[in-house]
Amino acid sequence: MADKMRGLESLIPQKNTAATPRSEDRPQRRAQAPTGDILMADIYSIKPNPLQPRRSFSNDNLKELTDSIRMYGVLQPLLVNRIKDTVQEGILYELIAGERRLRAAKQAQLNEVPVIVREMPERTQKLEVALIENIQRDNLNPIEEGRAFQQLHDELGVSYDNISKRVARSQPYIVNTVRILKLPPHIQEALLNSDITTGHTRPLLSLHHIPHKQEELFSSIMDDKMTVREAERMAQDMVSNDGFVRQRRVSTAMTDSDTVELLDVFNDVSGVIGVEARTRNGKSRISISFRSKDDLHRWLESIQTKTQS
Repeated sequence: MADKMRGLESLIPQKNTAATPRSEDRPQRRAQAPTGDILMADIYSIKPNPLQPRRSFSNDNLKELTDSIRMYGVLQPLLVNRIKDTVQEGILYELIAGERRLRAAKQAQLNEVPVIVREMPERTQKLEVALIENIQRDNLNPIEEGRAFQQLHDELGVSYDNISKRVARSQPYIVNTVRILKLPPHIQEALLNSDITTGHTRPLLSLHHIPHKQEELFSSIMDDKMTVREAERMAQDMVSNDGFVRQRRVSTAMTDSDTVELLDVFNDVSGVIGVEARTRNGKSRISISFRSKDDLHRWLESIQTKTQS
């Protein structure tokens, strides 16, 4: 966990400050807003983060957190950005990180919570901090995590290699988690409901180019309660029987960010029946096999569409 929290150490000082429970006769007051210090802020002066990557909140987990906050207060300050400071409305904040704590504090009927004020006018900066905070705290399910990685990559231009370093995950883990988003919605729903595991998504994704086979495998996993290993064997058989050449494993020397992204594009486009990657004397080569010239032309058109989108 120590390694995983390195990305936020510069943003959140390691101090513990408990929130004050609700008191009917205590006068309301608004906090001053020095940047970087821990201060107490009116709980209703904090607006939710519109860039919050987390979509689902477990009622049971939220209740446990609420009970803890009711007893001990909010021990970890929320990270906020000041958005307004007027005589009429006082100081208003936008939440950057800590939505679960804010929700639980409201349920615990607190008037104030500890916050750290950070000046973050740029949308990209707020998005990056919100995403990394959630990822580091293991608060996201696989779909939310995939969306978070994809946002960091697509919207902020962060490479998969840099994402892996910031969140202390391997690069293949980052790429595979993003690829989960390419599964059909009903398969993603099964993953969210724990009907299948993230391990099952790998053989299902290997059939992305054969949708009817992918659906057949998914049905078998659900009906027969297949293990990951059984699903992998069935996927391999389906690929062989469909006339496709099984792709060879990419060597570890070929897992730089650009190559991983390129191979991911190859896997997503119909017409490719085999991809082989080799590294020799510091030079890399990727060989692609097609059934016909028509498949090659369709693939080139798809690549142009993807690179221009």
